[in-house]
Amino acid sequence: MSDAVIACGVVAVAVLGFAPQNNAMLTAGAERTFKPVIDGMISSICGWLSLFALALGVLHLMPQWMSGTAMVLASLLLALSGLTRYMADPGTPLEQEAAPVRPTLPVQNLQSPESWAVAFFLAGSALSGSVTLASAFAGLTLLTASGLGLWAVAGWSGCLYLSSGWHRRHLDWGFGILMFVAAIAALMPGG
Repeated sequence: MSDAVIACGVVAVAVLGFAPQNNAMLTAGAERTFKPVIDGMISSICGWLSLFALALGVLHLMPQWMSGTAMVLASLLLALSGLTRYMADPGTPLEQEAAPVRPTLPVQNLQSPESWAVAFFLAGSALSGSVTLASAFAGLTLLTASGLGLWAVAGWSGCLYLSSGWHRRHLDWGFGILMFVAAIAALMPGG
């Protein structure tokens, strides 16, 4: 499997499973108008791209070997995060049940270790040559937009219960194991 496909898999799972933006897009889709969906999409994509740009800038200022190291450390963090999600008790309520306010989405990206790990993984992949910078940027943008679109359609269809504690925990089980597998695959030597 190519490095680009693995990188896309890691990013797709992390983006699709990022709870604050998912809950916001479910709520926006439930309003059944395009403006809140577009606003939420722009806000979230800007959050992911800002992190990616920051990570790219930081790694660009460091020695070349740091790109590969950052990619490996980010993969380990994502694997650990995925395993933690998978092992979480589905019966425990979520810390934040309320739907987040859409304008704060970029701030929530900045506060999430998973978001930073994705940004450094993708920036490290781009700087170490695993993927091109253009494909990393396009991949992040397209995967985020398609993931947000799926959540907005779910909200439009009346699936707001997916943001509740019980359903969210079971979604996190699935996303957790997928993230663990994708991140471990990214650590394997390409062949």
